[in-house]
Order: sequence, then structure tokens, then C-alpha cells
Amino acid sequence: GGLGGAQASRETREQILKMTPEQLKDSEALASLVDGGRSFEAARRELADNAASKAFVLAGVTTGMFGGMGDRALAKIITGNSGRLKSALTGAVGEGLFEEVPQSATQQMSQNYAMQDADPSTPLMKGVANQAAGGLAVGGLMGAGMGAAAPRAGQDVQPAADTPQTQEIAQVDPQAM
Repeated sequence: GGLGGAQASRETREQILKMTPEQLKDSEALASLVDGGRSFEAARRELADNAASKAFVLAGVTTGMFGGMGDRALAKIITGNSGRLKSALTGAVGEGLFEEVPQSATQQMSQNYAMQDADPSTPLMKGVANQAAGGLAVGGLMGAGMGAAAPRAGQDVQPAADTPQTQEIAQVDPQAM
């Protein structure tokens, strides 16, 4: 959650600091700060900091709620006894669909909500589908790769023959132990 919060916070701050007076004309929060005696630049910086804090908390909490969902699926893969293709598909669904999609979507929604302090016309769902699709693609690829590469519990792994380690093991007398 912390990384998602930090990213949403940084992006929110940067977006507000780039906004022109014309783009900020409908911001009640900015108007209140200016009415309180701050210059436009000081008010915009404070607005950016406040919105960035809001984005950090909201995105941190919401992405944290879904953290580990894919990890649980990958843990089942590692301790299970299924083939590589099934493990890859399970990893892709677990990491992509159940973890990265909701994290990416809620992070974008949190950022949009925080941006509404600067621009009340910012739609809550702006860019959410795109972020969710990106999360699905990246998480799916990552989960599939980890699922396919996971060692298989329950499958016998034979050490390579005639390596120094196997020769030493073969020479150990179990009666001596």
C-alpha cells in the first residue's frame, strides 16, 4: 500500500503544480487559501501538498487491502503439485486479476478524488480502466512467470550424478551417524 500511496501522492502533487490559474479557477480550496492571504503560488503549493496527502492515505489504504492476494495464489502454486501451464495460469490470474487490477484501479480513483480539490470537474473514474488494464497485463505476466518457474513440491528432484556433493553423500555411512 505504501508504494501505491507514494506514487499517487507524487503524481497528484505534480499535476496540481502544473495547473494554470485558469485550470484552478473552480477550486474552492484554492480560493479559500487565497482569501486567507496567501499568494496564488503559495496557495497552489499548499493545495498540492494537501491533495497529495489525501491521495497518499486513500491509495495506500485501498491498495494495501488487495496486497498479498496474488501472493496467496503463488504460495498455493509453490506448495501444490500441478503442471507448469496450470501454475502459470493460476499465477497470472492471482497476481494480475486479484491483486494488480484492483490496486491499479483504486490507486487511480484515489488520485482522481484528491485532484477534485484542485479541479472539481475531475471524474472519479478518469483513467481507471486504463490503469486496471495495465495492472492486469503487468501482474498477469509477472504471476505467470513466477507460477511457471515455481519449484514443485512433491516432485522428486534428483541431484546431478557424479558431482562432488553427490559423491560425498554416497560415501557417508548411515551407520556412523
